[in-house]
Parts: sequence; structure tokens; C-alpha cells
Amino acid sequence: MAENLSISRYTYLFVSSKKKNLVYNSRTNTFLEVSDDLYKELLKCKDDKRNIRKIDIDVLSSLLKRKIICLLYTSDAADE
Repeated sequence: MAENLSISRYTYLFVSSKKKNLVYNSRTNTFLEVSDDLYKELLKCKDDKRNIRKIDIDVLSSLLKRKIICLLYTSDAADE
């Protein structure tokens, strides 16, 4: 399943001025505060979508529901 997933083109990762790891999806207007470990994994996924398979399945499911991660061949998927 992870081979067909990508970080959405509408997903942005950043660290707030208060040093909180944040994930924002502009399409769904979703803001999430994430752990340091997940933030680092998501950064790796932006560089190489194959890293998505390293994300815990429950976390992955939650990210899919929020469209942070999406199916690769949809309009939400980041350009390859």
C-alpha cells in the first residue's frame, strides 16, 4: 500500500516560533502538532515517498484521513 502513497502537494511542514512541529494541509485546512520523530519521518517522505512505509499503520491511517498523505495518482499528490 505505501508504494502508492505520497505527501500531498497541499501539505506543509514547519516549526513554529514556539518550537512546535506542525503539519498543515491547505486543502483541508488541517493543522496538526506532531512529535519530533514523526516530523523527521515526514520530512524524509517529502524527499523520498518510499519512506512512507516506515510510518506506523495507525498514524498513517490518520494522516490519510486528513489528506496529509494521499494516493500517488490523485490531484492531491505532489508532482514527481
